[in-house]
Amino acid sequence: SRALYSSDGGLTIQEDTIPNLSRDIKAAEGNGVIVLLSSKIQGSVFTSYAIHSTNGGQSWSSQVIYSGTTFQNWSDIVFDGSQFVTWAGSRR
Repeated sequence: SRALYSSDGGLTIQEDTIPNLSRDIKAAEGNGVIVLLSSKIQGSVFTSYAIHSTNGGQSWSSQVIYSGTTFQNWSDIVFDGSQFVTWAGSRR
């Protein structure tokens, strides 16, 4: 649940706790927003989160994008110039 990030092009590196972050991470950046996809399995429940920062990684928010007993294998996340997009199964 900890990540290293740089908000100044790599001159300095910070470490931060990011909510609901796990090992399987998909990441994209666009229009000053960083979005991470992360998933956790607790018991038989699989939960996926969209985690985002609008201030260069200084603070993070997360929201559930999927929760259920069926494993969802998300594609990489991409920024298409106006929105962030990912796919899992037949869901966009």
